[in-house]
Parts: sequence; C-alpha cells; structure tokens
Amino acid sequence: MNVHSSREDQLLDAAIRLASKVGADGFSMKALAAEADLAVGTAYRYFDSREALLARAYCRCLSDAAAAMSDQIKPGDAFAETYRRVWMALYHYCFNHPEATLCRAHFDGLPSAQNAMVQAHKEQQFAPVAAWIQQAIGRGDIKDLPHSVIGVLSFEACFGLARLAIQDHQTIDQALLEQVCQGTLSALCIEKTS
Repeated sequence: MNVHSSREDQLLDAAIRLASKVGADGFSMKALAAEADLAVGTAYRYFDSREALLARAYCRCLSDAAAAMSDQIKPGDAFAETYRRVWMALYHYCFNHPEATLCRAHFDGLPSAQNAMVQAHKEQQFAPVAAWIQQAIGRGDIKDLPHSVIGVLSFEACFGLARLAIQDHQTIDQALLEQVCQGTLSALCIEKTS
C-alpha cells in the first residue's frame, strides 16, 4: 500500500467527518489533526493549505455521488426507468454517507467550491449524467432547460430529502421516496398531447 495515498485518504476522510460536524467556518488544521489522529504538520505535507484540502475533500464527495448515479445509466433504457434508478441511487448514497451529505452544503459555500479545479472535476465526474440528460432533451423526453435548472428540480430535491432524513434521524419510507421521485420526474417531463 502506498503510504502517501493512505495518509492522504486518512486526511480526506477526517476532513469530511470534521466538516460535517463543525462546518467550514469551524474547520482548522489543528482540529483536523486531532480528528485524523496525526500531527498538526502532517496535513501540510500533502496539501498546500486548508482551502486546498477542503477542495480535495469536496471533490471526493462529488466523485462518489457521481459514480453512484452514473452506474445506473444503461444505454437503451427508457428515460423514466433510468431516472428512477439514478435518483434512488443518489438518495441512498446520500442517506448512507451522512458525513459527506452533511458537509456538502458547507463545501458548496466555500470559495474553493468555485475554483477552476473543482469545477473541472465536477464536469468530468458528472459527464455521463450530463450526456444522458442531453440525450433525453434531444429525444424530447424532458424539457430543454439548462442542466443546472434540471439539477435543482431533480437531484437537489433528492439531496435535500436525504439531508432532512439524516438531520431528523429518520428513514423515509419507500412509498414517500417513490412519490417524491415521481414528482421531480413530472417537473422535467414534457406533457405529451394526443
């Protein structure tokens, strides 16, 4: 095992845990060292700054969520069927990874969340989802809206529901999940007239 990689992973895992507890404002390298059970200076061997570390932790959360979604996209499947799988995969990823879900809102608010590296990473990781959405627009399955708007109407609702379930310490039953998923799908679909 690569010691460099395992220390980096240890620091990133600790950063996600810490950010989920204290947010970005309460995040310090000293608190990170305590969370990771490492010396304070260790983080600086792997990351130039607190902001660089938080940006990498954010990218890790994005990659994991994107992978959960992209794994559900199968060529040739109907949009509605795939949408349900993708939406449910994201919900279950978010619910089953509460630390990543709870710290995401903190990461979104960081200046580093807007930097070119994070944006490029986000575009790369979500490229399969973006291509699938663009194909659905091209076929006339869904409204021709900007992808950011489609994300707010669909996947941000999914993320928000998972965050609510985590914060309230409850499990959302499958019937409600199906109902919300269907509602978000309805917001995107073009009504077919006969």
